[in-house]
Amino acid sequence: MKLTRVGVDLAKNIFQLHGVDRAGRPVWCKRLKRNRWIREIEQYVEPGVEIGMEACGGAHHWARLLQSKGYRVRLIAPQFVKPYVKSNKTDANDAQAVCEAMSRPSMRYVAVKSIEQQDIQAVHRVRASLISERCAKANQLRGLAYEYGLVAPREIAALLDERVRELDKEIRAIGGENEAVGRVQQIRGIGPLIASALVAMIGDARQFKNGRHVAVALGLTPRQHSSGSKERILGISKHQPATTGVYAYMRHPQYVGFIAIMFGFLLQWPTILTLVMFPLLVWMYVRLAHAEEHEALREFGRAYEHYAAVTPRWIPHGLGHQHPTTHPGA
Repeated sequence: MKLTRVGVDLAKNIFQLHGVDRAGRPVWCKRLKRNRWIREIEQYVEPGVEIGMEACGGAHHWARLLQSKGYRVRLIAPQFVKPYVKSNKTDANDAQAVCEAMSRPSMRYVAVKSIEQQDIQAVHRVRASLISERCAKANQLRGLAYEYGLVAPREIAALLDERVRELDKEIRAIGGENEAVGRVQQIRGIGPLIASALVAMIGDARQFKNGRHVAVALGLTPRQHSSGSKERILGISKHQPATTGVYAYMRHPQYVGFIAIMFGFLLQWPTILTLVMFPLLVWMYVRLAHAEEHEALREFGRAYEHYAAVTPRWIPHGLGHQHPTTHPGA
């Protein structure tokens, strides 16, 4: 059994492996527990073989471990793996899809991050989370104080800024200690915050052919919806979920609007057809909303989890409610 590629579906405790030979035929499929799968790889897969995984939680840790054992690791963004999933979504199908995506000559891969890169990125994520939650925490403290008859001042949010300032100091210290961050800071207009974020995100810039590829990786290029000779350029993608505007009050405003319009038709023309169609259309929109949320979780990960935790799915908290991510301090 000569393996040339192995696709791995990562999880917390159970890992699915899918190996193919030189002809692309599946010859090795296993479902293993967390404490066994690395040993199985070492036993049945020769060093130098390509091992692919989705670039999800824990992927960079496992990638570094496999690289230290002599394997070539390929990390693929989940949205590039999804088109190769056959039939229903299962662990086995996901591992097979990863293995199939690796075989594409034009596939784009995610560079494996070092521990230092992940440390810098963790500091930035904690800082961004504190800033986005600052408004919510201030409102929570203000509400709790009001239960005791106390009116908190508007400047209460300043009490939560101390931790953010501590993280800013830590980021400035990183700029003085990390050679790569220090070099990026020499560019005019770039300080320690942006420089450390770029190093954590990009790492080794030699993986990109030119500056445009870097911009694409950062999500700074416009989205397109073009066909034939008609080109349609949309806004900057930023690779972030929509959380501003009406989306700051509810997660699915488009479906809420459709349901409200249909309810109005039902009240104005209460016929047998509208009575039958209304629950069916509501059920369809609810299913579409759940499917979109699963897709958003796969694409945006923790950013969408945080957004979903503080934003209602259907009914807004009220016209006076403001989503934390829309706070001016964010």
